[in-house]
Amino acid sequence: MKDETKMLLKLILAAEEESEAGQQRPDTKKPVKSSRAKNVEMQELEEFAKFIEAEKPSKPLTDVQKDLRKADLERARKEMYPDHEDNRNEISEVPVWAKYALTVPEASSYFHLGYNKLREIVRRDKYAEYLLWNGGRVYIKRKLFEEYLNKETEI
Repeated sequence: MKDETKMLLKLILAAEEESEAGQQRPDTKKPVKSSRAKNVEMQELEEFAKFIEAEKPSKPLTDVQKDLRKADLERARKEMYPDHEDNRNEISEVPVWAKYALTVPEASSYFHLGYNKLREIVRRDKYAEYLLWNGGRVYIKRKLFEEYLNKETEI
């Protein structure tokens, strides 16, 4: 609900309370306001209602005025709600030498072996201890594959 509508509703409710001479129903527990406080509140509400009426444009807004209002609203939104940072791009990638398991292309560049040669090694022994399967995708455990290569004399 807009602030203007809320204030007008308050104005109407205050006028109704005044007409009832401030009498309360027995089931309500609101404290009774003094007549002076009611008068001050009523004056504030009336002033606000006059202000709202004065602010309403008598003519339709021009394109320039609409653009200015739009720019003001955007600036106010930016001040109220700062931009959220997208941290996904700032996450640094783990270097290959620090990874536990490598994909076949990563292992190919890390161990200086050809892609097809690594695929052939995987095909020879699908259940080697240096292989890690994730569904149909194979990963090569870096340290265990290094040990395997250290023991081998020919690939």
